Amino acid sequence: MKISQQDMTAVFVAGRRDVRSTECYLSFVGRTDPMLYLDLWARCGKQVGFVELRYVADDSTNPRGTAGTYEVVGLLPAGFPCPGPVVSLSGVLWPRRAILG
Repeated sequence: MKISQQDMTAVFVAGRRDVRSTECYLSFVGRTDPMLYLDLWARCGKQVGFVELRYVADDSTNPRGTAGTYEVVGLLPAGFPCPGPVVSLSGVLWPRRAILG
């Protein structure tokens, strides 16, 4: 089963515990799976691996319906058999100034 970018409602990068760390959270409408996996590839066409996303909460205030929030908890190596639903994302990475402005 693939989960598309249309199902994603938010991406949060916050809660830094240390000046060298980053925490990442993604929300998907209608999802409450215990784990999701993001298939990560490099621009050169080589698979990097699977990012493990663990369900942490749901957001019932989303106008599109309840959205499950997931946190990044690990990375499985390239070639590892993916054990669960795969998130398939594509799109534009916006500069911070464009988002805030």
